[in-house]
Amino acid sequence: MKTENVEITTLEDGLRIVTQKADFNNVFIGAWVKVGLVNESEEENGLSHFLEHMVFKGTETKSALELSDYIEKLGGECNAYTGTEETVIHTSLLPEYWRFGVDFLADVIQNSTFPKYEIERERNVIIQEIAMYENDQNSEMYNQALSNMYSGDPMGRTILGPRSNIQRFTRDDLIAYYNKWYTPDNIVISACGNIDHEEFVSYIKEQFRLNFRTSVKSEIRPSSFKVAESRKENIFSQSQLLLTAEGPNFTNSNDKDRLTFQLLWNIIDGGMSCRLFQEIREKHGLAYHVSLVVNCNENTGFFGVYAALEKKNIEQAVLLSKQVLESVKNDIKEEELEKAKNNILYGLARKYDSCSSIATSNGQRTLFGLGYKNYDEVREIIESITMDDVKECAIKYIPNIDEDRYSLNVMTPYEDAEK
Repeated sequence: MKTENVEITTLEDGLRIVTQKADFNNVFIGAWVKVGLVNESEEENGLSHFLEHMVFKGTETKSALELSDYIEKLGGECNAYTGTEETVIHTSLLPEYWRFGVDFLADVIQNSTFPKYEIERERNVIIQEIAMYENDQNSEMYNQALSNMYSGDPMGRTILGPRSNIQRFTRDDLIAYYNKWYTPDNIVISACGNIDHEEFVSYIKEQFRLNFRTSVKSEIRPSSFKVAESRKENIFSQSQLLLTAEGPNFTNSNDKDRLTFQLLWNIIDGGMSCRLFQEIREKHGLAYHVSLVVNCNENTGFFGVYAALEKKNIEQAVLLSKQVLESVKNDIKEEELEKAKNNILYGLARKYDSCSSIATSNGQRTLFGLGYKNYDEVREIIESITMDDVKECAIKYIPNIDEDRYSLNVMTPYEDAEK
């Protein structure tokens, strides 16, 4: 398939390769593996992230130090992250060194050895990472909310996992999980920069062995949004709330649906002059930080209002947030819609000016089968969205104030000073 400078090739074993040739002074190459939080059982929780750390800790030919130095001696960077539905390992280099980026990815995806001494050392690293996020009030609020909205489901757990799991995972656990999910048909290699597609594919074929790992994946247990209330105390000196409702997902929506929802979101919270900020902060002075949170995954999605504020203002902020959300069902001005379109188009233009953003978008869309659309195609969809489309979207997703469709998540400081 070829669209402008984007080309996609699927190899015989299912490995997908997507490149976009663009005039940048660097190249960005990443491997998108379709495995993350949602793939884990309760006993496996944290294993995707632990594995992401361990693929950097040595291969059949290189030590952990040699792996990182292989890229960094060229002035490049290598890193990785784990999400709810994907693990991404990526490199960024000067254009003339792109083959080294492919070499690096091929090595860690096919040949990681998981030395026992590195595993033991990394346990403490990850436990310190858990502690770091526990000291971040936004992270703690978000984790509390997910646990409430998706209680008992994979999405209700944390990506890092509990300490007990991190302490328990063995080398055999890591190898089994690596073999299960890091398979050719579960991986997309995405690259952006001054790269020739055919040359890139040819080199991928040289570095990635055909059928380097057999697929033995199991079914993923879906997560479903739940209406519930959670109120907890914590060590932080400021209260927080996250008021959420079920939103769109990849499976049951198309590009126009998602872009319409994005316009709706932007009308509510597209800057300092938009409804949410004006109502909560400017008009009533209830919070310094207030924003809309949106999360759209393959089989579930949610959106909601986040605010950091005083405990005494929580109930008023919840009511006002519901009123702001409900207001867009019947009262959207043409200038608000036009402003939202301009905001989204500007953000889209900025994304197309970034090598890493282009490669990331292409990698994600290919991984989840969303297809590729260039800037002009996306712009055409945005400009075709009408006021009626946005109002219909608002009616579909935003609950009435008196409906029992919101989950409320509140975190307040400990009342007891000793705690």
